Amino acid sequence: MMEEKESKPEGLPPESDQVEAGRGGLDVQVVKRGGTGLRIMIGLTFVIATLGLGVAGYLFYRVEVNARLSSVDMGAKLSLQGERIENIRNSGAALEREVEKLKQELTAGLEKRDQADKTEEQRSIEANRQLKSDLAAQQESLSTLADGVGRLRSTVNGRRHQWQLEEIKQLLILGNQRLRLAADVSGAIAALDLADGQIHSLGDPGLIPVRQQIATELTALKALPAIDVEGAALRLIQLSDQVEGLPLLNLEQSAQKPNADALELQSQSGWIKAGKNLWQDMRQLVKIEKTPKTRMPLLSPQRRSYLREHISLQLESARLALLQSEPGIYAQSLGRVTLWIETYFPLQKKRVADFHQEVGLLAELPVVNDLPEISGSLGLLRQTMEAP
Repeated sequence: MMEEKESKPEGLPPESDQVEAGRGGLDVQVVKRGGTGLRIMIGLTFVIATLGLGVAGYLFYRVEVNARLSSVDMGAKLSLQGERIENIRNSGAALEREVEKLKQELTAGLEKRDQADKTEEQRSIEANRQLKSDLAAQQESLSTLADGVGRLRSTVNGRRHQWQLEEIKQLLILGNQRLRLAADVSGAIAALDLADGQIHSLGDPGLIPVRQQIATELTALKALPAIDVEGAALRLIQLSDQVEGLPLLNLEQSAQKPNADALELQSQSGWIKAGKNLWQDMRQLVKIEKTPKTRMPLLSPQRRSYLREHISLQLESARLALLQSEPGIYAQSLGRVTLWIETYFPLQKKRVADFHQEVGLLAELPVVNDLPEISGSLGLLRQTMEAP
């Protein structure tokens, strides 16, 4: 690989070193005047240079290979990126077309929506106009209805006042009827009290004179003795129904049971019975009996019926006299009933005794003849109602 020559080349100075390098190889010529040490140094230098050139070539090779590989890989990547870019461009174009289509659809939808909104707004305006018109009509109807209700309320209040006055008038009429037709003082007082309460609830100053007159009439009625005329009349009706079942005194005597002698006589027979019968007949020929009062003769069945009918008629007469406030007729009728009961009916019988006692209690009732006049309040109320 390397040759050393000590010959001096032509054309060079004698004290110089010469190194030549060719393209086909590496020729080193060292001409040194110092001997072997110089040649060793030159050789080491050559070796080092050769190693450096090898390393440089290897490094160059690696760099070149890597560069080529990198360029190939980069080309592939660039090609792939180009395809991706192309795909992206295509996708972008498609997306742009889709966006454009969506824009067109959105524009069309917005136009339709605007048109619908305008139509709806127009309908709303028309509906509001119609609603305002309806509200105005309803307001007018309500105003008319309110006026009608006001007039009706006024009419109803007026009629209600008239109805209440009519009710008060009927109460006063009822009080007068109870007093005049039935002599029912308590019923008349109750009717006048109710009428006074109705007038008080009205609060009408124009009815004050009527209340004053009612107060005067109530004072007069409450001064009368308290008597339950209706109850007494019902008791008289019950007594009249009991007359038919009362036993008569003569009937009791004719229906007497046989005494002990008669019973003993019936148990015997023969001559003894005939002799005793004769003796009983002889004893009946003469009979002495003391009585506290004169006995009434035996009544026939027709007179017994008349007696019961007369008692019922007297009880009815007493009831009518009680209702018409006629104390004379009332006392006379019950007196006759008492006399006939004591004369023709056995007082020892419980039914008769109870009947007699009830008639006596009714005869003691204070029948009032002079009843007060209570029609003044009714007259004042009628004048108030007829006034304009």
